Amino acid sequence: MFLRPCNLLALALAAMSAGPLPAADVVWIEAPTPTSRDAKWIGRIEDYTGKELTLRVTGNVVRTFPTESIVRIETPRTSEQVRGDTQLAAGRYRDALASYQAALVPGKETRPWMRREILVQIIWCQRGLGDVATAGKYAVVLYGEDPATQHLDALPVAWGAEADPRRLEREAEAWLADDSPAARLIGASYLLSSASRGRAVAELGRLAAGGDGRLAALAQAQLWRNQLVTARPADIERWQQAVDAMPENLRAGPYFVLGEALARHKQYEAAALALLRVPTLYDRQRTLAVAALGEAGEALKQLGRDDEARRLESQRLKMTNAEARMPNP
Repeated sequence: MFLRPCNLLALALAAMSAGPLPAADVVWIEAPTPTSRDAKWIGRIEDYTGKELTLRVTGNVVRTFPTESIVRIETPRTSEQVRGDTQLAAGRYRDALASYQAALVPGKETRPWMRREILVQIIWCQRGLGDVATAGKYAVVLYGEDPATQHLDALPVAWGAEADPRRLEREAEAWLADDSPAARLIGASYLLSSASRGRAVAELGRLAAGGDGRLAALAQAQLWRNQLVTARPADIERWQQAVDAMPENLRAGPYFVLGEALARHKQYEAAALALLRVPTLYDRQRTLAVAALGEAGEALKQLGRDDEARRLESQRLKMTNAEARMPNP
């Protein structure tokens, strides 16, 4: 039986002290020079955020490492989490969601940092099931717990490819009024094509000038959606440079908008390349990937490359049919 969203949220945020682990954590730190070897540290991870990892080692000494220096970690995981990871990788979102929920029940996974990692996977499950409202709720919680999170790409931001953004207008209005900048970004992205467009544009402008550089970059890319009709070649070139400067895991939506802009200017080869980056590099963004395949196919048709366009359409239909066979959330 599935937990109700409110109960899951309470579990995901429960402040539970971490008990003894069945095995030590192993943390590999990037070598300082190309000729040296990665450093191996063994201990107990106290916390792991988008900013740093805190490790308690022998003698009760605490060491802190910048997150960008972490090569990999080896840590105990519950059988429920391992099963959920396998199911999620196979696109079995409902099964994976049940497994992750089981991993969060009292007495299972108690480490706050690992519970956040499981929450990220739950967000991807909800997105895969089309439950953007719940995914957005959890994503705002994640950002509140760790504003530097490495998983900002999990935010269910709209990029114009959604089937019917209007169905989320009520939730989007609430997000736009939230204290969290992540919530306001999500809300503004859905309201950009609604009667509240002016308020959405104003909020995106504020976020683009804000202190969180990653959110600012996403907000700026959202504003490009509002400029597609009027964008000039110089604007598109500037957008391309901006996308190249973004963290790689945040480029899916911006690539989609960039591809749309290039297609409007009849730069079909460049448009197809930008659009195809989405399903190739960011297949977890399923809705966006499906839309990008469709638009890339249209660009290739303009170039007379009908065979390639048909292959993309076949791939798009395969992804679409797979989503259609999924049970409703």
